[in-house]
Amino acid sequence: MKRVILQENMIDDNDLVIFEADIPYAVEDNAIRNENEMMVLLKDIWVEFQIFEEGAECQK
Repeated sequence: MKRVILQENMIDDNDLVIFEADIPYAVEDNAIRNENEMMVLLKDIWVEFQIFEEGAECQK
């Protein structure tokens, strides 16, 4: 399974953190989902991130 780790928090227009840095989010259908079921496509992530296969080293 692919995972994404954000390099910094993703913050919405109301200055609320919607995705936290350093937490491995599972990639499903080219998107990540937070605990509130908010989904963001990988192509729409606006902070630096790394994708890795679970059990493998991180890659950029």
